[in-house]
Amino acid sequence: MLRTFDRINRPELTHHHRKFLTKSKGGLAGNLVTVLFTDKQGNVWIGTSDGLSKWDGTTITNYTVANGKLPNNYVISIFQDNSDFILIGTSGGLTVTDGTNWVNYPLFDGIEVTSFAETPDLDLLVGTGGYGVIQINPTGGYIQYFDYTCDLCNFIQAIYQDKAGKVWAGTQGGLKSYQDGSFQTYNEFNRTSVTAITPDSWGNLWFGMYNANMMIRYKDSSFEPIPLVSFVYVNWIKTMQEDQHGRLWVTAGWGGLLYYDGAVARQVLDIFEDSFISALTFDKNGELWVGSAGKGVAHFRPLPNN
Repeated sequence: MLRTFDRINRPELTHHHRKFLTKSKGGLAGNLVTVLFTDKQGNVWIGTSDGLSKWDGTTITNYTVANGKLPNNYVISIFQDNSDFILIGTSGGLTVTDGTNWVNYPLFDGIEVTSFAETPDLDLLVGTGGYGVIQINPTGGYIQYFDYTCDLCNFIQAIYQDKAGKVWAGTQGGLKSYQDGSFQTYNEFNRTSVTAITPDSWGNLWFGMYNANMMIRYKDSSFEPIPLVSFVYVNWIKTMQEDQHGRLWVTAGWGGLLYYDGAVARQVLDIFEDSFISALTFDKNGELWVGSAGKGVAHFRPLPNN
């Protein structure tokens, strides 16, 4: 009986439920996955270095420069606004679609578009690679937030606006925020490149970084480092997302996939053999989608102990 129980609960059982999508098996636009996003309708969008793919639960549809949908095939960021438009940031511009019509936003022609957020007033916040944060009003005007004292701080990698209206920006030069016209720099990050920002269900903010071997929780107006030094090759936290059980899932580059249950961080290394983990999202059915830099996408339902 003990052996039977042990077999049932082995984490390896999840291997049999994992499904893989690649360029040759499933028809992805490319195998180097850069970003994953689940929209309100349940579609899973897969950004790659060779174009954009959409999984509707049955089929894959690809969107590229060749079919006139994208300004550049290297997809960096995906977002859905309050009007349900899908925004796609690439290394050479921004495209907006309602699912049928595709329009390139001329303001960003030739500009790397890295991240998005939306204010309660429906202003769009766009992070760029080198041009700071652009805040676009629905009527068409815009404000550019540019740091003249820190060039790396204009290379935006993540944006989030909290309930108090403060805009947080993860940059190559550290963490910045602005609210009501005032800017703030946080010395706790010591100009470390901040690559991910996500909230949790307890009202905390989480920050992921490049080459720092830690993540940071912002709780009760203070920053709390969560060390990850016990894990090997945790060099780039690119995506963080909470699941329905309150666990925080983290892509850790060559360090594989991590999850944090509020007390202990654990490492999942065997989704892809020897591959950089680059992106994640949860679909409408609670399945976890994990992207790799070269081996496509895996998706599966994580067990409570995995």
